[in-house]
Amino acid sequence: MTPISSNINLSAEAVVDEISERQQLPWNSGGIAQYRVYPALQKLFRIINSGIPKEDFFYQGDIFRLHTPYTGLADDIGPSQEDVVSRICNDGACSILPRTRYSDAVVAFSKSFDFTDSKIYYKVVASMPARLIHVNTKNCYGIDVNKLMERVGCKIERYEKEREVLFPLLPEFVVKEYKGTPNKFKYYLRRFSTVPESKV
Repeated sequence: MTPISSNINLSAEAVVDEISERQQLPWNSGGIAQYRVYPALQKLFRIINSGIPKEDFFYQGDIFRLHTPYTGLADDIGPSQEDVVSRICNDGACSILPRTRYSDAVVAFSKSFDFTDSKIYYKVVASMPARLIHVNTKNCYGIDVNKLMERVGCKIERYEKEREVLFPLLPEFVVKEYKGTPNKFKYYLRRFSTVPESKV
């Protein structure tokens, strides 16, 4: 086992394996924490928030998460958990947007509020209704995935521009939740920095 650092006696290989699996999942999976478990990443999150000295992949600040709709049948939705966000077709099909589900499991956020680049977020339709959750880590740290992967020598260029940070989606960290489209979110939140990852 190769430890992440002298202060973090956790298998770098186990963490990399879980990150690599996560990065193959789409950004529109609003309920991922209910059906996927990542014990090494959960342990890493607890360790970096245990009071140990700060390392280069500890992230504090504003982060953003996008939930996008899926196609389903209007008769099958749970009204307390999902919203219909399109016209209902003759066969009952429609676009369904899950409501936000909170969990202490770490999930993917981005340092950027801009999810409109289809070359980065190829499953996101920038003109479709979505939810954007703006979170601030406050006094806690998130896991800066790019910096961690670089630290352990496992950079994956395909995902670098997502500027991913792993952090739990909990109400006490939510600054605001927006309902609109990724195009509108980009306009609403333009006051936030959009400095490229390579210049951060």
